[in-house]
Amino acid sequence: MENQRLTTDQFLKYALLFGVVQIVYQLFAYLMGIGYMASLWNVGFSILLNIAVLVYIMLQIRNVSGGFISFRKLFVNTSIVLIFGLFLSVMFDYVLNTVIDPDLPLKIVEASFENTLSMLEGMGLPDETLDETYAEMEQAKKEIESEYTVAQFLPAYLISYGLWTIPNLILSLILKKEESLFKPE
Repeated sequence: MENQRLTTDQFLKYALLFGVVQIVYQLFAYLMGIGYMASLWNVGFSILLNIAVLVYIMLQIRNVSGGFISFRKLFVNTSIVLIFGLFLSVMFDYVLNTVIDPDLPLKIVEASFENTLSMLEGMGLPDETLDETYAEMEQAKKEIESEYTVAQFLPAYLISYGLWTIPNLILSLILKKEESLFKPE
């Protein structure tokens, strides 16, 4: 049964699903405001949402393959979906941060700095440690100012794909379903 292959339309459908879910969530987070975008809740929910979508897509791929699929085939098929889905997401992220709201990356970094510093102050750290942390954050802020350029699009895309390879590997191992070697009579 595993010899059924995904069509180009199916790959595109799943890639669009993955990419559009990420884009819609990015828009939602943007509309919620900088405070939400810089929060750990946003990051955590975004990861869980995208993993849920990835699991759904993997189950659909397995169903299209007749209900059985090897680890290798599931991983490769999902990788192809991720290549195109993440391209859409990273492209939208680039447009959001350069065309729609060019000041957004700095706003998010500043809000993250404020959150981090208030958390560190609440922990009762000495002023010297806070000053060092502030200096490191200022350096990171300068690096971010130059991050959203056309030249940075490809590295951002590759990093994004590389990071999604880990959940893809783990979920492919969990969701694979191979036919039994022993056929019932």
